[in-house]
Amino acid sequence: MEELEWCLERLENIQTHRSVSDMASSKVIQPSNL
Repeated sequence: MEELEWCLERLENIQTHRSVSDMASSKVIQPSNL
């Protein structure tokens, strides 16, 4: 049970990090958004 919670937490962190990376890359592609 604890392992499942850890996996979910890990997945959430990865998704958050990925969305942040997407935002950063899109800003690099379109600096006019700044």
